[in-house]
Parts: sequence; C-alpha cells; structure tokens
Amino acid sequence: MNQTPSTKQATVERKTVLFCQGCEYHAPPTGRWIVHEKTDCEVYACPRCGETLTIRDRLH
Repeated sequence: MNQTPSTKQATVERKTVLFCQGCEYHAPPTGRWIVHEKTDCEVYACPRCGETLTIRDRLH
C-alpha cells in the first residue's frame, strides 16, 4: 500500500545555519548577516564582529 505524501508532508524546511568563526554568532542565511553585493558575488559578514563568513558566486 504505497501512498504519495501530501503536499504538506512533502514540503521540507531548510535547516541551513551559518556560523561565524570569530564570535560564534549563528543564524540562517536569510538572517541578520551583512551582505555586500558585488558584481559577480555576495560577501556575507558577521553582524556582531564584521568577520567575512563566506563569498557566494552570483548565478547569472
């Protein structure tokens, strides 16, 4: 008896969390990070200590 999951059951929330190595601040990527948008990338910085966390290439 195989049933396909309902739309509600099939929806999975993302559990991605970014961590700052400088001060141990953590939040989801959509959190309070300072994002510097460059021409070809986005630079994420910590809102507490200013440490650069990650650089993500922009998809064109």
